[in-house]
Amino acid sequence: MSFDDALAIARLGKPVRRDAWPLTRSLVFSAGQGLVRAVCVLNEGSTTAVLKASDIPAGDRDAGDWSQV
Repeated sequence: MSFDDALAIARLGKPVRRDAWPLTRSLVFSAGQGLVRAVCVLNEGSTTAVLKASDIPAGDRDAGDWSQV
């Protein structure tokens, strides 16, 4: 599936990842604080961080091998 399709699934709280990524890496939206309803987080093993634009290079955004975890 495309990156846009994967983000739509991630917004539902379901992790997604590229098939080319390590099995421990995924994206998912989770509840934020304050006025922010949801934020996209990057899970890498036991580390979780708010996703930054630089975390997803153009090659990942253009890829068609996104899937739900």
